[in-house]
Amino acid sequence: MKKHVILLTITLLQLSFVACKDDSGICLLGITSLKLTNATYLEPLDIPQATVESFEYRAILEFPEPDTKPNPNGKPNACVLSFDKLHTPVSNFSITSNVKLFNTAPGEPIDLKNFNIYQCNLLLSGNYTERDDMMNTRYSIKNWINLINTGSEDKRHLKPFRKSYIEFADKNERIEVEGMTLKFTITLDDGTLFTAETRPVNLD
Repeated sequence: MKKHVILLTITLLQLSFVACKDDSGICLLGITSLKLTNATYLEPLDIPQATVESFEYRAILEFPEPDTKPNPNGKPNACVLSFDKLHTPVSNFSITSNVKLFNTAPGEPIDLKNFNIYQCNLLLSGNYTERDDMMNTRYSIKNWINLINTGSEDKRHLKPFRKSYIEFADKNERIEVEGMTLKFTITLDDGTLFTAETRPVNLD
């Protein structure tokens, strides 16, 4: 019985989002800040300079406290439960490190093809495994930026103002470094710039 109640609840939530599908009734959200946290899969790393295997390493990307603007073609009472696109698009996204990564010198922009981004869209149990993690839909960072800037059919599955997880794209390439930090720089179309950096972490 409990299982049926959960499924019914999920169905009703999905229907509520579908009801907001008309873009004219959706508020446009904007980035106001940037936060990065080291993690092993979904679990934040609170230990200073923790050691983690590179295929398990994630950088949690968050945009705390987004602001809201009405859709220029919208209705007075906009539906804020859905996401359409950013009201001020991202024009540039770069990742640098304090160590040499992917044949890139410290401080130089790393090719974004070396990273994937995803969100956890699963109903989590107490035993979250690598197999569970691989069930989440991955995007290239370039494609993800295009989706949140312009909107698409995939936008109903995107919730950029929830936690997103950045991983190394090639799970077969073992990375061994000490004290690595990643610095993200995001520039918006209006010239606003946000930066954040992870704490040092050892990859094994």
